[in-house]
Amino acid sequence: MQTFSESSETEQVSHCAHNSVEHAGCGCGGNDRAAATEERHHSGCGCHASPASPAPEKHSCGGGCRGVCTPRRIHAALGLLLTCFIFFHLGVVALGLAPARYDAAASALQRIGDRIPILETALLVLVAAQGAVGIRLLIRSGLSYRSSRCKDDGQLRYFFQRWTAVLLLAFLALHLAMFKLWPGEPSFATVSHRFTLGGNPFLTAFYALALAGIAFHASNGLWTGSSVWGKREGRPRLWLGIAGASGAVMAFLGFIALRAFAG
Repeated sequence: MQTFSESSETEQVSHCAHNSVEHAGCGCGGNDRAAATEERHHSGCGCHASPASPAPEKHSCGGGCRGVCTPRRIHAALGLLLTCFIFFHLGVVALGLAPARYDAAASALQRIGDRIPILETALLVLVAAQGAVGIRLLIRSGLSYRSSRCKDDGQLRYFFQRWTAVLLLAFLALHLAMFKLWPGEPSFATVSHRFTLGGNPFLTAFYALALAGIAFHASNGLWTGSSVWGKREGRPRLWLGIAGASGAVMAFLGFIALRAFAG
């Protein structure tokens, strides 16, 4: 026969498991406050050891997160892979400050791509999948500031995240058209000409805006993704540092690349 003590313990574990699922990150930015309350509530060995412990504040985003947790997790995971590639890509492009080094690196990468064509195919599939999931989430959320379901301090970031997504889609279409549809060797002189269309200041300004958008979108995506995957709880400062440092480094590499090819 189950004792009263064992029954209470089972109910406590069940309640903890329920709260763990209920407060799983949905990525809207509104669950940080609930997570902090949950952490204080679960401090100590027993879930309900202290009757005076306040009940955890339930995260509420107006019901707008229902049905999008899984797509946001997929989007965050794909975004992490793309962020790693963008770091590598900007690092190579930043070598444009020394044209000879850039030409050597670009030629080596082209040889690798020719020998292992599946790498480029995998990258295109990754970009397409990330774009498809992102467009789905974007259509569902809309672009208006008031359309955001977030009721916490993440609403402004979420608003910019959606608009930078639109900017990056436009930039990606232009970038692929300029560097994939036009034949030619990836030399410094060729890339520099395409980068600015022979010195077009409007295109240069668009590239600068897009690079800033990439830095914000990627860094905020890391911060949001850490919540979506439940990694932020108890370590918000760590993830804030990772997200902030990633955005700063990406913005710096983007500035160097712009200076090298459009300066």
